[in-house]
Amino acid sequence: GMKDIIWYTPTRQVDGSYTVTAKASDHENADGQYEAQVFYVDAKGQNKFVKKAFIDYTAPKPSADLTITKSEKDGTFTITAKNLQGFDG
Repeated sequence: GMKDIIWYTPTRQVDGSYTVTAKASDHENADGQYEAQVFYVDAKGQNKFVKKAFIDYTAPKPSADLTITKSEKDGTFTITAKNLQGFDG
């Protein structure tokens, strides 16, 4: 959908280009195709469309290395998760 539209103000670079960095997390972090559109504001203050571009995005999936060991004597299990990746917070 387009319920997460954010208007960004770009930063002019020394080479004359303009850049904006957008976070997928500010756009529901959803998998799929993201669309960017460029507009400029004319002398009358109206937005004028220039161009749009698309990029496919897949959010990183959480992962971990998981081991479990048991203690026959104590009747317990020890579960260890290592190398956790892709978790928020």
